[in-house]
Amino acid sequence: MELHVQSFGTRVRTRGDIFVCYVPDLSGKGVDKTFEFAPHQVEFILLYKKGGSISADALDLAFKNNVQVLLCDEYGHPTGRFNSLEPSQSLSIQAAQFRLIGTPRSMVLVKEWMGLKFRRKMAFLERLEGRREGEKLLLIQHARNQLADYFQQLQQVPVDNVANAAAAIRGHEGAASRLYFNTLSQLLPPGYQFDGRSRRPAEDLFNALLNYGYGILYRQVETQLIAAGIHPYAGFHHGLEKKQKAMVFDILEAYRPWVDSVVFMLCSHKLATQKHIEAHKGGVYLSGPGKTLLANALREAFDKKNIEIADAVISPREAMKLEIKAIAGRLLELSKKEDLLF
Repeated sequence: MELHVQSFGTRVRTRGDIFVCYVPDLSGKGVDKTFEFAPHQVEFILLYKKGGSISADALDLAFKNNVQVLLCDEYGHPTGRFNSLEPSQSLSIQAAQFRLIGTPRSMVLVKEWMGLKFRRKMAFLERLEGRREGEKLLLIQHARNQLADYFQQLQQVPVDNVANAAAAIRGHEGAASRLYFNTLSQLLPPGYQFDGRSRRPAEDLFNALLNYGYGILYRQVETQLIAAGIHPYAGFHHGLEKKQKAMVFDILEAYRPWVDSVVFMLCSHKLATQKHIEAHKGGVYLSGPGKTLLANALREAFDKKNIEIADAVISPREAMKLEIKAIAGRLLELSKKEDLLF
């Protein structure tokens, strides 16, 4: 579980070998609350800006039990991390990560992540195909076939020249994205259709939902990367020159279709409407009710157990955690290859 220390005056302390969280009643009624958690119950402690505090004893208990302690801004985006001085696998993972930057093997990983994005897009269209007929059915089938072609072209991109490989991957991904979103637009009811992707700002309801949804996804991916010991800045495909968290954006690609499917559902069922957006500075942004609608829909979708892995059925949130841990293993594996090129 995640322990969010968000409200003003909240304190995380210890009693013996358990965490104790004191939450004051800010209404003045004096109904303070106390919660206790064993270390094995807690995976993350997130300390929000202008929120609560944590004691040295609680930090020590977290270190001893491999509980991740993160500093966050007011929106929950991690800005820092408390680290034990004891050796950890994170050091090995990040050393491997930095060794791979700019090498052909980094492009091998980028192709894997982008390939997963393509497969999830095709799987989403396949689900939509089962509910359509006539021209819309043919539209989806054509899009799926085209995406399959782009996927094959992606797999065939040579990685010996990193710059050429990156450009080719961007080209295939861009063409696939335009086809994919054009298809989704044509499947939506009148009034919900859109003219391609628009960012910063969005130009329509669908894109406003997407942009906000990707922001929520960003925080989830970043948190799981940090938990797995992967450095959020040291990416392979998105540039480091912009001082952005390039690895977050790299890994984020594989999970965008999950957000796409939720946004499509809200629009196709007409649950999202014009009352959920507001115009501002030449663009369209979600209103307060719009943000709540999308956040609740994403939470429900990410917690629904609908992904089969081995003999278990898990949620997308759990699948993301397992996949990002596996990525950490891949970083270690590929960095040890004898033919690593710099």
